[in-house]
Amino acid sequence: MVPKSSSIAQVMGVTNAVAIDGEGIPPITLVGPGAGGGATASAVVADIADVARGIRAKPFGRPVERLRDTTKAPMERHEGGYYIRLMARDLAGTAATIATRLAEQKISLESIVQRHPDGVDVNGAAKKPSPVPVILITYATSEDAVHRALAAVQRDKVISGRPQVIRIEKN
Repeated sequence: MVPKSSSIAQVMGVTNAVAIDGEGIPPITLVGPGAGGGATASAVVADIADVARGIRAKPFGRPVERLRDTTKAPMERHEGGYYIRLMARDLAGTAATIATRLAEQKISLESIVQRHPDGVDVNGAAKKPSPVPVILITYATSEDAVHRALAAVQRDKVISGRPQVIRIEKN
């Protein structure tokens, strides 16, 4: 999720953008044409011209045999805020159990929203407690910590179904 105020959120269509945010420098956003007629045609014509002139550029600026294998950083190490939606039992102590499991993983909450269902059925009788949606927004934490906390919450049987987790990208 990207805030509407972010420069990235303003990019439309086939335009590409990259936001760079580093220590000691103001945020920088690079915006330019992405996949599309003009950009693709320009790249193809440039490649054909290079071939016609006999230019043989090395991929990545060096011979293939000198390239090293790389490993991707595991997503579990990603740090940032998270949007978590889960269906919680509407019973006393459920929220405390969820908060305890998050705290055990050093996860701090920015906000919590719990929706309560209507407490009566179509005949006017009291309904049996059913799961209610709970929305959690966390402060910066690791994805691995979020998954460990939610696994513990599931083992506690205070939620039903699988929690939905979405990373929040902020400037």
